Amino acid sequence: MLKIEEYVSMRKNKDKLDEFDFTHHAENMGKVIQYVSEYFNSYLNPEDYNYELIKLKQNLEKSRKTLLSQFPKTHKFIEEYYLTNTKRIDTVIKKVCDSHGDLDIYYSDEEFIQIAKEVFERLSAQEVSKDSLSSTALAAREYRYYQLTKPARSDLKELDNNIVKWVMDSYVEFGVNIAEYASNIACNWGEKYIERKYIREYGEFYYINKYDYRYQENPFDINEEYEKHKEKSFIKGKRDYLEMLVMYFWLFDEIEDTSYWSEYEKLCLKTRNIDLKTRKRVLIPVLNGKKYPDEVVNKIEYLESKNGTIRQKGTKYFILSIINEKTTDNIWVNESTRNKIIINIKNTVKEHGTPRLIELRTPFASPNFGIKELINTYLIIENELKSLGRITIALKTNSSKTSKRPVIYDMNDIIELHNTIVHLKLKLKVIIDLVDTNNRNVLKKQMNDLVNSLASKPNSFIGFHINRIEDWGRIYGYTNRGHLFEQNSYPSFSEFMLGISTILQDTKPKYLIPAKVKSNEDLEKLVDTLYRCGCEFESGVIDDK
Repeated sequence: MLKIEEYVSMRKNKDKLDEFDFTHHAENMGKVIQYVSEYFNSYLNPEDYNYELIKLKQNLEKSRKTLLSQFPKTHKFIEEYYLTNTKRIDTVIKKVCDSHGDLDIYYSDEEFIQIAKEVFERLSAQEVSKDSLSSTALAAREYRYYQLTKPARSDLKELDNNIVKWVMDSYVEFGVNIAEYASNIACNWGEKYIERKYIREYGEFYYINKYDYRYQENPFDINEEYEKHKEKSFIKGKRDYLEMLVMYFWLFDEIEDTSYWSEYEKLCLKTRNIDLKTRKRVLIPVLNGKKYPDEVVNKIEYLESKNGTIRQKGTKYFILSIINEKTTDNIWVNESTRNKIIINIKNTVKEHGTPRLIELRTPFASPNFGIKELINTYLIIENELKSLGRITIALKTNSSKTSKRPVIYDMNDIIELHNTIVHLKLKLKVIIDLVDTNNRNVLKKQMNDLVNSLASKPNSFIGFHINRIEDWGRIYGYTNRGHLFEQNSYPSFSEFMLGISTILQDTKPKYLIPAKVKSNEDLEKLVDTLYRCGCEFESGVIDDK
């Protein structure tokens, strides 16, 4: 039954009435009056007027836009069911779908048929036709599609490329969001094990985690989750991928324990031989006076020389580091000394072979010597050594406080040098000085700048000198939402430790040069801390020239 405005519009279209034709103004007005009279006297018959049906139709009209968007193919079935049974089957469909925590990975007809059966159980329907069951299953599929979001790569940035590809390919091929499914699992465990408690003494809310998630063989009951869906082609054989995905959302979204992620990745690689495409935080250990732990294979020796010559070496591979003996008598500022050192380097290469790289140390700055002069001198050295073939030259920064300021000292200098290298397309590499004695390294005090700069420019440096890393920071990490107390008292990374983990997340191996490490035990502690940062050590020599 039409409303009055709909009836008038229908009659007007039938008579082809043009209300803007003012030459027939009086005639048109008479016809409209006639339409209204016909509507009330003839069309609108009170005996045929079903008030309840009209009310139902009006209710449907209010939700028509929503029905069309959420159920584009089945909205008519939903409307007819409502008019016949006075029950909103779409509301029940939504509730049943929302009760399925794994809805994001539903894709088979059987799964949606099961939802349809649950819908009619809630409706207490005695008999259900095959067509109604099929239409309800299709409506459930449409609602799932309406709710489904595309996985965002930005939300998966710390994950291995193989896992990200698995998530994205599954979305494209099967229309499922495995990442959202994993996130829901992590969220459910958070609701179960994380207690939000107001501490009156401090006037703050605290989040107390009661779940011991580290070093578990079956965290988050992943085995059970996997068993439920292992027959799905995109889940079959991906049990470990699924666990890593859930652990990722647990650490980064639920409890913000990002410090454990890199160690967890390495544990998965080591204990389960998971097929991961990207190797991050790979270090090439360099011998420098102290013995590495037995499991660390090292084949590169670090040799220092004041004049470019070396007496002997214990390994085939070596790094030759040229020491700046005096401020005014070194390879940078004294041409005669530079020529002698270059000749000696050539003789060293002839006798001992080509070094992995030649390390030059930044000189002290003066009114007559800055970055511009450093680059000009480097070009001279590079040109003199090009007859030796392919040799990598690296500049070691000097970030320790001294009475004189080195040319490359703090983060601003490093960035300026990096920009110059990029602009001039130089082959010069950079080795970062992270050695700290008596809290005198300025880069450690500028850790945020170091992380922001180097993490975004992973190719700007090829290695670093370091003597130690503070293992841990506060026992309980601070988050934006309050203090997160671990029932098992897991400590958080120190700022420096977290910074090291972040700037080394590149895939290209970096040289680790222990400097001013006092004992083998101290080197072992440094190696152990780097393991906890998620680093691994290259077992062979990488040809990265």
